[in-house]
Amino acid sequence: MRPENTSYLAEEEEELANLLSGLGIKKNVARVLVFLAKTPMVTSREIDRGTDLRHPEVDTVMQYLKKQGWIKSQEHKAISRGRPVNIYDLAKPIAEIVNSIEKEKIKKANDQLQQIQKLRNYVSLSKDSAIFQSQTPICGETNEKIKTGHPPDNKYRQTDRSQPDGKYHTVQHSVIGT
Repeated sequence: MRPENTSYLAEEEEELANLLSGLGIKKNVARVLVFLAKTPMVTSREIDRGTDLRHPEVDTVMQYLKKQGWIKSQEHKAISRGRPVNIYDLAKPIAEIVNSIEKEKIKKANDQLQQIQKLRNYVSLSKDSAIFQSQTPICGETNEKIKTGHPPDNKYRQTDRSQPDGKYHTVQHSVIGT
C-alpha cells in the first residue's frame, strides 16, 4: 500500500472552494475538486482525510463528479488480500472545469432572462385584464394613492394597534432621507 502522506486544504484552497460554493457548486463537491486539483492520483481514503469529509459524503461527491465527466478512476489491486482500491484524478484541468461551470451559469441566466421577457410580453398584452387592475395598496402606500393616483408626499400611514384603549389609530411617519 502507498505511504500515508495526506495533505489538507490550505487557506487559499479553502477560499477557492468557497468561491466555487458561492457559484452554486455544493460545498463538498467544491472541496473535493480543489483537493483533486492540488493532489493528483489519490484514494478515497486520502480524499476523506484531506477534505475532512466522511466516506459516504466522498462517495456521493465522486459519483457526481464522474457523472459530470470531471474525474477518472483506476482500480488497483491491494497488495495483500482485500478489496481493490480506486485511485482518482481529474479528467480535465481545473480551468476547463471552471469554464464548463461558467457556460452552465450563463445558459441558466439566459434562460431566466428569456422567461422574464416572456413575462413582460404577457403583462403588456394583458394590461387590460382584471388581474392587473388591483385596487389594493402596495407596500407602504395608503388608500390616498387609489383616490388621487399618487402616494402622499414623503409620508405613509400605518395602523397602530398597540394603544391601551385597544382601538385602531392612524399614525403618520416621515420617510427618512427624502
